[in-house]
Amino acid sequence: ANYGSITLEEQVYMTQKLNIDIGRVHEFLQNLLFWAESQMEGFTPSIEKVVLKTLVERIFSIVEQQASNKQIELSHEITGDLECNTDKDIVSMVLLNLVSNALKFTPTAGKIRVYATEEKTYLQIAVQDTGVGIAPQYQDKIFGSSRFTTNGTNEEKGTGFGLTLCRDFMHVLGGDIRFESKLREGTTFFVQIPLK
Repeated sequence: ANYGSITLEEQVYMTQKLNIDIGRVHEFLQNLLFWAESQMEGFTPSIEKVVLKTLVERIFSIVEQQASNKQIELSHEITGDLECNTDKDIVSMVLLNLVSNALKFTPTAGKIRVYATEEKTYLQIAVQDTGVGIAPQYQDKIFGSSRFTTNGTNEEKGTGFGLTLCRDFMHVLGGDIRFESKLREGTTFFVQIPLK
């Protein structure tokens, strides 16, 4: 047998799988680090001015290869003047998790859109996908205390506690997170960041 050579098709497959694995490991490690930090005594958010467009574009650059592998279109409708005072690392982690989940549960050639609205007391960021949606019997488990996960459309694995972390961190900031979903039509997660 020739152990030193692989076909082009095998190379493409291995590269795609590696990209998915790298994204999954990155997400897991980031969640784990933030979780550990949140458990430290005296943990407080680090509040600073955040330009939302810059933050979202940075997240898109992290998941760009994963989106390309599934031929998923990433887009946002956020202007450069949309700012808020919040913890940039926490909001980045939350949005990265939401976009990663959207990629996980959106079939090939789908779309993911991020947009924001400024309400009276909070800034609301939405992550909308054209994915498989969340079945009604699973919706109460999304933010549950026990780990809950299902495989993605390309059998991507999850950690089972990413969304619970997202909710917990938004509560640390005095904000919240909620979602709306229709089976086989898609899901939209809404992140609410206090303006004061």
